[in-house]
Amino acid sequence: MKPVPVVAALALVIAAVTSASPSTGYWAFNCDGGNYSMTSKYLHSLEEMAAVLPGAASSSPSLSHTEFVGSNKEDRVHALATCRGDTEANNCKKCLTQAFQDARAVCRFRKSVSIYYDTCSLGFSEKNIRFHPENLQAAYGADGPQVPVQCKKEFNKAVSAVISDVARKAVGARYASGKENLDEHGCRYKLVYGFAECSPQLPPAECQLCLEDLTAQPGFSGNVGERKATLYCNYRFEPTQFFKSSKGGHRTLWIVVGIVGGAATIALIVLIFLLWWRMPAKRPSAIDFFDAITVTAEGKMIALFLDYDGTLSPIVKIPEKAFMSEEVKDFIQLENLHYAGSHGMDIKLSVWKTLCNRSRAPQ
Repeated sequence: MKPVPVVAALALVIAAVTSASPSTGYWAFNCDGGNYSMTSKYLHSLEEMAAVLPGAASSSPSLSHTEFVGSNKEDRVHALATCRGDTEANNCKKCLTQAFQDARAVCRFRKSVSIYYDTCSLGFSEKNIRFHPENLQAAYGADGPQVPVQCKKEFNKAVSAVISDVARKAVGARYASGKENLDEHGCRYKLVYGFAECSPQLPPAECQLCLEDLTAQPGFSGNVGERKATLYCNYRFEPTQFFKSSKGGHRTLWIVVGIVGGAATIALIVLIFLLWWRMPAKRPSAIDFFDAITVTAEGKMIALFLDYDGTLSPIVKIPEKAFMSEEVKDFIQLENLHYAGSHGMDIKLSVWKTLCNRSRAPQ
């Protein structure tokens, strides 16, 4: 079914019902605001925004960016672009680039548009885009068939549990994913997967308010899959996994450590890049193993991969696979760095030759 527009409202309402399109297409959109013409300065500002915003958002650690273009009220365009937290930077840029093209196609010459995809959302307007809980425009999508009657009770119970859990966690971590088992043996579905997310521009209190309103009644469609979204927060559930599992849910910090002549002289340049990974098993603290790491890396410039909670990440072994903008790569001269792999104890050469492969620290 072709996605349909989201109808504007004065309160948080479910304004459109769609069958979700393939991951490469939008699943809902909203056309609002006034009109512009082919000769207007607003169009020029919008084209300029379309040229810069996808790159700005995809190169941001948070995969989100808000911007305005235009020197006066008549030609000014405000925009908010956000990619799902587990999206690769290049896919984020592609999604947002497509979003600008689709938005202008489905809402021709409208000044205010919001459009939603599996992995990104885009909104632009002649007015400043701000979070107003009393005036949220929400999009709603129903996926898949209706839940079988024999397991509807248990399915809805699992949906409520997983959405409540991921919404609570997303308040403090921007986004969260999870799953819930179904106890009903007669149901063909054994798990429900859930995801909730807030725009990084929202402080925790407003994120909580947005998600509380949005998740007030999950599962009321009766379908096995469902999603609701605004430009500021969203949630989704499905009986099959639709988010990354190998690395979802946990954030990673890059910490570049300059070590010259041992641990005595240490220069720290902290560069924070939010990569979202799955919650791993218990790991050793970077503080506990820092002495061992500095001895191993004595006299070398190395890059350590740490999770946001200070534990050493065992999952990033090739820094090029972790997101860094080209500007930052140039700034820290990544190609010249040695880097610490699993538990920081495998010091690798930048040309991918093993310099010292020591035993991994105990879990």
